[in-house]
Formats: sequence, C-alpha cells, structure tokens
Amino acid sequence: YGRKVFNNRIGMQTNLGDVEISLWKELVKRTIEQLGEKQIFNHLLVWVSQSCKWLHTKQEVEEYALELHAGRIFDNPLWVDFVPFNRKYRPDYLTSVDMVTVANTCCNEPYQIPRERLEHIRGKDSCCEHCGRHSLYKILECENQ
Repeated sequence: YGRKVFNNRIGMQTNLGDVEISLWKELVKRTIEQLGEKQIFNHLLVWVSQSCKWLHTKQEVEEYALELHAGRIFDNPLWVDFVPFNRKYRPDYLTSVDMVTVANTCCNEPYQIPRERLEHIRGKDSCCEHCGRHSLYKILECENQ
C-alpha cells in the first residue's frame, strides 16, 4: 500500500497556471498600478466591503476585490451590480451601454439593465434592484432598438 502525501497550498488558478496567492496579489496590484486603475480598485474595495457580507476580514475583502478587478467585473454587463456600481463610480461609462428599462413583479418599480444582461436572463427570474428578491420582470422600454 502506498503512502498518501497531502500538501496544503493556497493559490490562484490563472491562464498561466496555478500561482501562489501572495505572488498573484502582488502581480495584480502591480498591474492595477501600471494601468492607472488604483481609484477604481479603491471603489471596488469599498463596494465589496459593503455588499459582500460573507467576507469577514480585511484580507478576504482585498483578495476578493483583487479577483473581481482582475476579471474586470466592472466592465461586465452581466454582473448583477454593473449598473449600480457604474452609476455611482463611473456614470460616463454607462452612456455607451445599451440599456433597457424593466420592472420586477415584486415591487413593480422601474430600473435599467444592460440589453446584454436582458438577453442573458430572458425567460428567467431576475434579481430586483429595489428589494433584492428574484421575481419575474417585464420590459417597459428599450432605449436603443
């Protein structure tokens, strides 16, 4: 019988392979600095600390914000917080996004989502921007048809 050997190592899976977490964090921080995106990263840190209540330590918040930044979540119209985040921190960015006004059946209050997200959720429940519940929605108006 062979003896099993177990190693514990925490890393980040990337396109380049598995990278040790401290090295990955250093590389992402350096990239953020080189791209001049420190301000948006700081905004993402605040957003994560306020909206991701399952993260308890400053280190967890920072690592998750780095992961989201590395994935450029703030540019992804499928992200559930795409509109609220960009409305607060990058309102000019939203002017180039094709938006659709919808209302969920729970609150029946209108709000806007990117058309790309609408196509992704078509026929499914949607998370209401007002109350956070998942419910059916209806399209009220399309800005750019």
